[in-house]
Order: sequence, then structure tokens, then C-alpha cells
Amino acid sequence: MAGTQREDCSDEVAARRKYLRFMEVGMAIFLAWPVAVVAAGTFGLNIRCDILSVLMIMVAVVVFAIGHVGRQELEEHK
Repeated sequence: MAGTQREDCSDEVAARRKYLRFMEVGMAIFLAWPVAVVAAGTFGLNIRCDILSVLMIMVAVVVFAIGHVGRQELEEHK
């Protein structure tokens, strides 16, 4: 029995870390968005800067939301 409890605890910690990493990656993508737009402008991709902006923000929000919802579900199952 004690072995099962330890495994459950480590799985919970691993799941928390996984969802925290999702949130961190989402924030990193969002914070890299202005740099990517400037780099695209530097290389002459001004026409595609608006598309790049929308795509990066959408991906950042989706990845962050996956982590946030996952952490909320873990808290509910405690």
C-alpha cells in the first residue's frame, strides 16, 4: 500500500510540473511575440507580420490555457 501512495504522489507532482511547463511555454511564446514581429520586419516580411502576430498570440493562449485548466483539474481531484 505504501508503494502505491508514493507512486500516486510522484505522479501528481509530475503532472503538476507538466502543466506548469505548459504555462511557462505559453508565457514564453507570448513574450517572444514582439521580438518575432521585429525580426520579421527586419527581414522584409512586413506583409506577414499581422498573420504572425495573430498566430503567435493564439498559440500562446492555447498552450497557457492547457496548463491552467490542467492545474485546476488537479486541484479539484485532491
